Amino acid sequence: MARILLTIGPQGAGKSTFCKSVMECGLEGVAYASRDAYLEYLYGKLAWDPYAGVFAEGMKKFYYHVVELARDNRVVLVESYAPNQGIMSDLKSGVGLAWNYPNHRCLDWEALWFVTPNDQCAKWFVERAHTADCSDVNKKCTYRYKYCDSVRFRLVTDPIIERNFDTVWAIDPRQLTLFPYSEILGLRV
Repeated sequence: MARILLTIGPQGAGKSTFCKSVMECGLEGVAYASRDAYLEYLYGKLAWDPYAGVFAEGMKKFYYHVVELARDNRVVLVESYAPNQGIMSDLKSGVGLAWNYPNHRCLDWEALWFVTPNDQCAKWFVERAHTADCSDVNKKCTYRYKYCDSVRFRLVTDPIIERNFDTVWAIDPRQLTLFPYSEILGLRV
């Protein structure tokens, strides 16, 4: 049975940094799939243009990409922004259908729930935005601080996560160096 580990948490929670640090360990049988990187690989910046109409088609291709990785690896680390039950369910359904097993029983779904405090998310996001190639960084950062205070930025609640996953791992990325990758991944580091 392949294990799908889905990162859950707001922007700036440390999901990308965590995934990169896990993959740098060179663990056998672990694959990485980033929704954003995959869509940008396929469509460039058009992936995020609501008028381009490519997002839905790109997500179908992403589901098949995850399935291919799951067939060749024991663990697939999926980095995808999944703030609510609808998006989580869509991802599970899409991958399940691409696998050709709608009941998903050939896949073990686990959540990597990032419990990063909102103020830390905002700080990390702003730091990242300042290093990005952005024509209007100050406007973006001001917006981000306001966004972090809104309800939309709040972490997903326990009951929603527990309804959607076989196992939930709480991750505090501020302690990345102490984090037991081998315990979660079930593999030797």
